[in-house]
Amino acid sequence: MSVRNIHMDRMAIDAAQTVLRLAGPDADHLRGVHLSRSAFSGIRNPDSIACTDDLTFRRVIVNGQEVPPLPHP
Repeated sequence: MSVRNIHMDRMAIDAAQTVLRLAGPDADHLRGVHLSRSAFSGIRNPDSIACTDDLTFRRVIVNGQEVPPLPHP
């Protein structure tokens, strides 16, 4: 089973543990995860990302700082 092309847009979250907690299967990674035009405040911990390919951020603000729009491994 493949999980691909996840699009999250215009999210506004306050006081969460992390922005993303992603873990795909070892044999079939999550692919094409895109987060855009979203703002997160009160985030306490870094993201937890494993077995995920083609993760991108576009116009995402975390705790007042814009996340670089380049793809993240």
